[in-house]
Amino acid sequence: MTNNEKTNNEITTVIIDDRESYRKELKNFLTDYKDITIIAYASNVETGIDAIITDQPDLVFLDIKMEDDDSGIQLANQIKAMNLMKSPCIVFMTDYSDVDYLNIAKLSPITFLKKPVEPEDISYIIPSVRQVLENKEKENVFGEISIHTKEGIFMINPKQDILYIESVKNSVNIHLEDGRTLKTKVRLYEYEDVFEAYKICRVGKSFLMNLYKLDRVEPQKIDRTEPKKTDRTKQKKIKGHKIFIQNHKTYVPLSDTYYKEIISKLDSLS
Repeated sequence: MTNNEKTNNEITTVIIDDRESYRKELKNFLTDYKDITIIAYASNVETGIDAIITDQPDLVFLDIKMEDDDSGIQLANQIKAMNLMKSPCIVFMTDYSDVDYLNIAKLSPITFLKKPVEPEDISYIIPSVRQVLENKEKENVFGEISIHTKEGIFMINPKQDILYIESVKNSVNIHLEDGRTLKTKVRLYEYEDVFEAYKICRVGKSFLMNLYKLDRVEPQKIDRTEPKKTDRTKQKKIKGHKIFIQNHKTYVPLSDTYYKEIISKLDSLS
């Protein structure tokens, strides 16, 4: 399951614990909270990392000791080293007393929970998670983020650097102000969630557009030349609009489906 249809107040969550009984217990507690939606479960480092990269959760409940070692800490360190575009908040869980909390604190978790987790523990951490997520969103609007490609990791400022993002066959291409194109394997809808705060919005099935880079919107021209009587093919009516990009001789198609929404967002920018 992914966070493709995430709502504004939803905290998408992944549970990573090697014991099924603990995963089920935590699931039962979390279902009582409308804020939280569980999108994946994992029982080890490998499946945990895959879930975090694939589903991009807001929150991860992570067991510190899985399979009798500190694999939960190893997982958290790996995620931190990846410098993901969207890094989750982490809540560590443990039923052991011999835990090096000082070193684990360097990973900046939201908190530590003693297992078995109690219902009031969940209620306590939700406001903290929400506050951290809001702060992250504010910081990201003005800061740089990392884009991972086959050629390497590129740091960009979305608001300043991105013109538009295009889905092409098996890749998603990020077109930049300086003429570069970064080809990634991230799905377009995942970028849609991340870049919404930067006013980089969906304008069609295959396009996201940076509204700060918009020059003007014009309707698509319709070829009104009538076909010959012997030509039985039907004339296709061209719908939609074109979004022309500032200081560039190119445009992005704007679907009728998103026209009113985009115009409304443009009004809010002015």
